[in-house]
Amino acid sequence: MAGEAPPPASGGPSDILVTVDRQLRPSRSVAFAASVFSPRDLEAIGVTDLLGVARNVPGLVAAHVPGAGSANGLYLRGLGTSETLPGADPAVVTLVDGVVLPGVNGNNLGLFDVERVEVARGSQGALYGRNALGGAISVRLKRPSEEFGGFIEAGYGANDRWQLRGSVDMPLADIFRIKLSAFYQDDHGYARNPVTGQRLNDGDRAGLRLGVLLQATERLSWNASVAYMESNGENLLNFRCDPAAPSECGRRIVSTGMVTDRLLGGGPQYSLPITGRKANFTLGNEVSTTLVTSDLQWAGESHRLNILTGHVSNEEVSALDYGDGRGLPDIATPRPPVRGFADGGRSRLTDGSVSQISQEVRLSGDFGFLDYTLGGLWLDEERTADVADLQTLEDGTAAGQPLLLGDRLLRSRTRAKAGYGQLSARLLGDRLTAAAALRYTDEEKRLSVRENRAGCTAAIADCLTGVPGETLKTKQWTPRFALSFMAAEGVNFYASAARGYRSGGWNAGALRRDALLATEAETAWTYETGLKSVWLDGRLRLNLTGFVLNADDRQLPMLREDSASVALGNAADYRNRGVELEVAATPLAGLNIGLNLTYQKDRYAVSDALGLTANGLKTVRQQQQDCAADLAAGKLPLGPSGYAASNCAVGLVTADGSLATPTHTPDWTLALNAAWDVPVNQSGIILSPRASLVYRSRMETDSANASLYEGASAPAFDGSVFPANALGGGFISGSAAKALWLLNAGIEVRTDDENWRLALSCENCLNRAGGEASLYGYSYLNPPRSWMLSARRRF
Repeated sequence: MAGEAPPPASGGPSDILVTVDRQLRPSRSVAFAASVFSPRDLEAIGVTDLLGVARNVPGLVAAHVPGAGSANGLYLRGLGTSETLPGADPAVVTLVDGVVLPGVNGNNLGLFDVERVEVARGSQGALYGRNALGGAISVRLKRPSEEFGGFIEAGYGANDRWQLRGSVDMPLADIFRIKLSAFYQDDHGYARNPVTGQRLNDGDRAGLRLGVLLQATERLSWNASVAYMESNGENLLNFRCDPAAPSECGRRIVSTGMVTDRLLGGGPQYSLPITGRKANFTLGNEVSTTLVTSDLQWAGESHRLNILTGHVSNEEVSALDYGDGRGLPDIATPRPPVRGFADGGRSRLTDGSVSQISQEVRLSGDFGFLDYTLGGLWLDEERTADVADLQTLEDGTAAGQPLLLGDRLLRSRTRAKAGYGQLSARLLGDRLTAAAALRYTDEEKRLSVRENRAGCTAAIADCLTGVPGETLKTKQWTPRFALSFMAAEGVNFYASAARGYRSGGWNAGALRRDALLATEAETAWTYETGLKSVWLDGRLRLNLTGFVLNADDRQLPMLREDSASVALGNAADYRNRGVELEVAATPLAGLNIGLNLTYQKDRYAVSDALGLTANGLKTVRQQQQDCAADLAAGKLPLGPSGYAASNCAVGLVTADGSLATPTHTPDWTLALNAAWDVPVNQSGIILSPRASLVYRSRMETDSANASLYEGASAPAFDGSVFPANALGGGFISGSAAKALWLLNAGIEVRTDDENWRLALSCENCLNRAGGEASLYGYSYLNPPRSWMLSARRRF
């Protein structure tokens, strides 16, 4: 049960104990799809952070959020978000020792001293509550050991990356022991900026954790930890070829004119009247997180009481240029020339903070054949963001002039209370298990806005002055039902149905008052049936899952009545169907092979209603009708000012007026990995090569599937023809992300007592590049090839 440290996996791919359903049990007996990674598994696939784990989970597509290297956009079976501002919540929750991390800021955790990582796939509202619409990623940290010991590791790699990691367990008394862990990583960044001469897109990290375990009596224990983490890394727009010299390719290039250091001379950092501390922020993304977890546990013979307390505080300082120091692309200028604008091409400055405290009480146990879990949760979260948006004009007499598009202070507060229960009955000699769970959540969410720009009044549409504070209230029932049948020893069939929800919110990135609108909660039912099995004395594990996902009221961009602005609305329902296969095998002693394969097919479902919603947003069908009228009038999708078909290639309507394909859901994903421990002639040395091959098929990354292509446009209403088009041809930039293969590999030499290890590894060894996200018409690429040489000593 939660709070009890499970033993590590042993041998081959034998079953391990997990807590994904809030009870400690073998993973093969959990009646829904779950992927579990032990420390040995993480080393075998060569991953060191949650982004790497996500790429090895069926149905999960993950990438750094545009601009921010510390945040991951997570899309599980098509449900997810990359929004970082207050007012938007994730659709896949991340937990550390049972404590939910707020939002996506800082969720790309480094993994080096964990017990295991568990990924519950599908709606998990009954077990994890709000925002577990698509699933939940749970990180379980190692507890202090009964024996003194630890390790220290140092490494050097590509881009002058230095890495230090270490941990030590110190039993101070029979009833009291502590664990101290730390890590440090510094590099110069993989992208070069010829405009400023700086290196960018680095991955600097540091952290310190103190874990405490007090075994006061045989039944009463307290497990707590305090961790402080810093992440200073960007995911700035970069290119394989120099935009100023397209024939020069090979290294990643950034061309923003923003700098990472304070300007000389003591003048203002930006040439605009920006308010607050953010006026002096320099290019970069810095996130610091303090995480406190506490688990006070009383364990009886058949019953267990856990009092779980969590506190998370998060500070973000960022200045990010999403326009690469130049204009935004369209069919007239598909490759804007390098300008090196000092205020950036399309920039955002953010001074943000999050403070969350949660308290959970859980009682679990069994009455013979009946297992139960009962609990209650209280959560209070406050998020603040002081935000300014800038854009520098490219064309006309005002070329090079920066504009302050918005400067506002956003505050949101969420208070939630929940009660939940789960019953599992073991029948037919424990061969049949029937489970039912139910959670009730009462949630209140409030957003307030303060306009910072002088001279802004309620009469100016582009000002946020006069926006009233608004409160969203929701009461959600999220049930789950499951059956599991053990047909033979180690062979389990299961079926389940579960509901989840994602909180309602606001389009917090809105720059106009009429676009700052509220959305209602998203809800989803996930239906699964599958097989979990262990064969050949534990040398083969095979899991097969089929799922049907029906999500309603997706929070997606919709077009305003005047077609001049976009706002979030409950635009469409969503349907996804798929099959997921997981195989882990040990065909030979020391050889471990893993395979994950997913096929999914999804679509949006929209109402046939025409007209406007109550908030003044066009229905999707109305926008499609208006797009057809734009095209018939000789307007062009993604055209320049005066020529643009403003109802096309925006929201959920594509450039040709059709309904868009959902984002971040490739039809096929695959992860194949192998690791082999080879003893060297009884020398006490083990040689361990490993390799991991990851594939995803083509996908879209923008809600409207908007991309720019080679080839002249159709003639506009006045006969004008532009050098690019939005309908097809050779891809230039935008939403379309081609199929991508990635190879990670490594080799290590270690002593058979595990006390010494020397390892050489590479990520994206073949240096493949492909789109992972898009914004403002530009494509964001995956990181290039990197390598690391490290040595570890265990004591």
